Amino acid sequence: MTLSFLEYGVTERIRTSQRKKDFLRYNWEDLPSYFNNRLKNQPDKLVRETKWAKANRPGYPMEARMMFSNANVPLGNFPGTTELVKSIPCKDTDQGIEQLKEFIQSLEEDIETQKVVAQFMNGKAGMNSESIPSDLLGDV
Repeated sequence: MTLSFLEYGVTERIRTSQRKKDFLRYNWEDLPSYFNNRLKNQPDKLVRETKWAKANRPGYPMEARMMFSNANVPLGNFPGTTELVKSIPCKDTDQGIEQLKEFIQSLEEDIETQKVVAQFMNGKAGMNSESIPSDLLGDV
């Protein structure tokens, strides 16, 4: 006897075989414009008030972060360490936007920022990893 709820069930094979389109793949040289578009179109997602910032950074209730898909992109290394900086406390949305613009500019000009971002982006879904310059994938 077939159980009625199984008759219309979805298997892994069915789910993966019925995808309608391939997702976009971005090249390394497209990242600054991708980030600028995210900043222009979704500033409220990238700069927002957080409980952590309100509790731990008096006067700076918001955090600015850059995202690729749904992943927080590291902005660089914390000075003097190899710890990745994932967000920046800020007073308001305008300050957060300015800090993220500075990050985008450093992605185009600063080799250390490029290395951190390149190593993070390598292998990410939606990123054409072959377009990342190999000299950026070494040690940070």
